[in-house]
Amino acid sequence: MSEFGEIPSLYQKLRLLIDHGHYADWTALAAAFGVNSPSTVQAWGHGGARQKKDWVPPKHQGKLLEVFAKAFAERHYSAPRIRQVILLPISDFEAELKGASFARLEEVIAQVGKTNACAVFTHSSRLGMVRRHGARQREPQCTIPMGTPFRIEARTPIESGHACALQQVGTLWGSVDVSFEASSHRLHVPGFTEDGALDFVEESDQPGLHRFIILQSRTALSAALLANLRQDSVLDPRTLGELAAVFAALKDEHRRIYVVDIAFTEPGRPAAPADAT
Repeated sequence: MSEFGEIPSLYQKLRLLIDHGHYADWTALAAAFGVNSPSTVQAWGHGGARQKKDWVPPKHQGKLLEVFAKAFAERHYSAPRIRQVILLPISDFEAELKGASFARLEEVIAQVGKTNACAVFTHSSRLGMVRRHGARQREPQCTIPMGTPFRIEARTPIESGHACALQQVGTLWGSVDVSFEASSHRLHVPGFTEDGALDFVEESDQPGLHRFIILQSRTALSAALLANLRQDSVLDPRTLGELAAVFAALKDEHRRIYVVDIAFTEPGRPAAPADAT
């Protein structure tokens, strides 16, 4: 493959690899290129007295595809496709990275997630789960009218309170409260009220298919990651990429991911049959 020439917005693209959690910092990125000094890699983007701006020296160009391919591993891009992505305008490059962060987390969930381990409750009943027989498309495991309070629980073998929960609606991801009840080895979404009773949550904004994911680890998640997950706003791709990297690196005995798909219907439409248990 021919050598790279000028790479538009090279510094910003390298910075985005860090911002999206594919490299911890400039030192880690420099090490991936086989360079000792982070400032050397930064200079490739900024330029200098003896360094052309947006240009990687020929002796380090052999690492370019490998360094950038790490961000797109779950998309299985070919080498020519990685080259095309590297040369994209910065806005298009960032859009590719965002999509890769979502794909990375979805890949981990698909590999590890357990889809028949959650129970969904309303105030009055436990909802029956729809059993799926080899369906390739996502289907709801239960149906709930919008505005109906509900909660989710999953029994786990892991003796740890290190857990977080997500709600996915289309391409949007948000954080949901979750609590670990050590006495029963159960994870509860959204958790408990101040007086210790199990709390409920409701969906009142967006009908359709929603996915709820509970992620549990034997080891504590970093304070920075937890702080990002606790934001009220839509979660950013970097946070999702970091979360995916953490759970992808854990051994199976040190992690659990529980998944339930719920369809929310407009008020007045019937919910799925309830299980009396």
